Amino acid sequence: MRLPVLLLGASLFAGPVSAQAPAGSTAPLVADAIDAIVQRHHETRGFEGAVLVVDAGEVVYEGAAGLADRSWDIAHTVETRFRVASITKLFTAVLTLQLADEGLLSLEDPVSAHLPDFPKPAGDQIQLRHLLMHTSALPAYTQQSENGWAPYRTPRTAEQIVSAYATGDLGLRPGTRFNYNNLDFVVLGLVIEAAGGDQWEEALRTRILEPAGLTDTGVLRSTTIVDRLAQGYTILGDKAYQEPLYFAEAFGAAGALYSTVRDLYRFDRALHQGQLLSESAKTQLYTSDPNLGYVALGNWTYPHRYTDAAGASRTVTASERRGSIGGFNATFLRHLETEDTVIILSNTNAYDPDSWGDPTALKAELAAVVQ
Repeated sequence: MRLPVLLLGASLFAGPVSAQAPAGSTAPLVADAIDAIVQRHHETRGFEGAVLVVDAGEVVYEGAAGLADRSWDIAHTVETRFRVASITKLFTAVLTLQLADEGLLSLEDPVSAHLPDFPKPAGDQIQLRHLLMHTSALPAYTQQSENGWAPYRTPRTAEQIVSAYATGDLGLRPGTRFNYNNLDFVVLGLVIEAAGGDQWEEALRTRILEPAGLTDTGVLRSTTIVDRLAQGYTILGDKAYQEPLYFAEAFGAAGALYSTVRDLYRFDRALHQGQLLSESAKTQLYTSDPNLGYVALGNWTYPHRYTDAAGASRTVTASERRGSIGGFNATFLRHLETEDTVIILSNTNAYDPDSWGDPTALKAELAAVVQ
């Protein structure tokens, strides 16, 4: 079923909203309800991007709103590719757990077991689990410079970033405090290479992208033009500004991926169906620490209580991974027991993926429809 294509009135956010429920879907009313939410957020909050919603494992809605490229007036579609920023970290966590399943590493290994030249004593104190949960006590290097973009102004390698920002003296005992930073996962990328024998990008391709059929996902490089890649924008008032120049490859295993809503759905299904991880590894992936803000391994898992249309309440386990770089903002929200999923990819700052606890936020409204 294809829902009507609406052309909104002329404004900064003018552009088509297109949506559909997949052919043969038995949930057209759900698709209509979701489409109304997406259109309202486009009209009133300036949302631009692509959305895909899954109910009990079935895609019930996919749609897009706004412009992928303002210079050429190119509209978003569900095939638009977006920088997915820190959603990359979930892929890196899966790679790490795959190697653990194969006995090539342990999450309790110190970093120095795989990277013997890592600064001491930090390399001996930090376990791989600490990196995965952002409790390593390594510095958030974007906060060490006057301009947070400084580390990404040149196309640095992972080795160069570690050399520039990793310190031997941590100041805190690893495992005791949450401190979100990209350096944790840049280091993990190097550990994956050392333990598995392949470059991080090659491991990603052979271990996740190809097995799961992710044909629209890859690693961004400044020397490569990616077809159908949206441009990022910052919205200030009634004006849109191109995001600043940065080298995506400098984010590496922490944030260098691009993808589409459909490919992230394929990733979601591969995780649910056991294509990528054993049951024990999935349990580890989703085991969080409430004392550290429910952070798990490369994602956050937390109890999500809701009330259905009949007034009955229940609690499910939500797994959430968000991403934000420049104008790009993304949400990958999954209910593990019910297999409901909300995927939102945007190329402007009008969408806030960090809208934790806000029932009027786009991700909360979409999740409420399929709960």
